[in-house]
Amino acid sequence: MNIGFIIRRVIDLDYRRLFLIVNKIADEDRKLKISILFDVISCGIKYGAGYMDYYIFRLDHIPEEKRYTFVTRAKNNQYVKILNKKEDWPLLEDKALFLERFATYCKRRWLDLDQATEDDFAAFYRSHDRLVVKPRQGTHGYKVEIIECKEDPHEVYDRLRLNKQLIVEEYVKQHQEIKKLYPYSVNTLRIVTVKKDSVLSIVFACMRLGNGKDNVDNLNHGGIAVIIDDSKGELIGVGADRNNNAYKAHPVTGIVFEGFKIPYFKEAVRMIEEASVLIPNLNYVGWDIAITEDGPLIIEANHFPGHDIYQLPPHTAKDQTGIDLRFKRILRI
Repeated sequence: MNIGFIIRRVIDLDYRRLFLIVNKIADEDRKLKISILFDVISCGIKYGAGYMDYYIFRLDHIPEEKRYTFVTRAKNNQYVKILNKKEDWPLLEDKALFLERFATYCKRRWLDLDQATEDDFAAFYRSHDRLVVKPRQGTHGYKVEIIECKEDPHEVYDRLRLNKQLIVEEYVKQHQEIKKLYPYSVNTLRIVTVKKDSVLSIVFACMRLGNGKDNVDNLNHGGIAVIIDDSKGELIGVGADRNNNAYKAHPVTGIVFEGFKIPYFKEAVRMIEEASVLIPNLNYVGWDIAITEDGPLIIEANHFPGHDIYQLPPHTAKDQTGIDLRFKRILRI
């Protein structure tokens, strides 16, 4: 690993948080804090794993000979650097640009409050029962909000402008089968693709579900992720949340995950293959797909897919192996 990279990482470390994580792991594992600290440092040097990687993936439970199979923050950053030209990042970062470019695949009406007038918004607002609002930029569900269209539209307009929630979209009505899993959020597929020599391959796929704590499916808001067998288009194994709780069935609806078939999965993959042509310089993308009664549609796409969802402990418990080997096989490195 590049010595300059290591020095920068040491300088930039949040040492307070590092020691909080070390103390937490040591207490849970009943191990000496110094041994955990040295192991965290070792994983950082050998595998490019930050202390949050170490904690999220629980590398303290992973045998030394299998740790290299995990996609760590440093590895993920390197894949982004190799595969995605930085000058094209705004095509996915700016939600207005994204919705314009991918209109064929987004399949919903929307407004940009930097362009639409207050009267435009009022008319749009009055024609819907429910809308989704979000900032032009942002990840992890930051400031994404579902609003019921019951208030005075002019007051709502002022509030959205003040909160910089400038993108206003139609609320997506999901497929009844997907709704059975969890009806209080739009549950999306996260499909991560890599393109090599014009061939698009899926390196990771999961379904994200809300879990009664918020009306979004993002794991940072209490959601659950369940791995998808992309060869069959069905859920496999258990669901997992940020706290490494494992769920055989959804805790709210009781629907069992294993074997649940996702409607229109093949069509969703085909849609991604077509959409990827519009961004030829972005070859490592995380696509968020909603399934409706009429088929799939794209919610958004990410040029810097968050790697933490790839290898949650409940998903890797069986073979204790990460997914970096899949990246390397596809990229032939």
